[in-house]
Amino acid sequence: IQLTTEGRGTSRLLMKVMMRKLNEKYASVLDGDQKALIKAYAFSSANDDQTSIRLKLQETKDNLISSLTSIGDADVAKVTEVREKLLAEDLTTINDDTVTRFLLYTKLNKEILSGDEDV
Repeated sequence: IQLTTEGRGTSRLLMKVMMRKLNEKYASVLDGDQKALIKAYAFSSANDDQTSIRLKLQETKDNLISSLTSIGDADVAKVTEVREKLLAEDLTTINDDTVTRFLLYTKLNKEILSGDEDV
């Protein structure tokens, strides 16, 4: 199904309203990277093209692997476990569960970068 110019405008308006509602409701819970991840997922779903979400997920994955590497020997078992899970992430099929996991990965990365001891 191809959208007419009018249909595309309606889709863009709907996405804009949805993103505004999301930002209003979850502004205090989600950080900028998490919002960008959700936005990329929404746009990819709306356009039936997973390119942008796949790139965002890969960026999130690479950033967290880099952060895990910087931890050193603090808690080798946990770092190794998370690293193995990340390396096993297959971005071929992207769905709600994938994005949910990556929202958690984004939060973990922020905690590592901030030096949070509760990681």
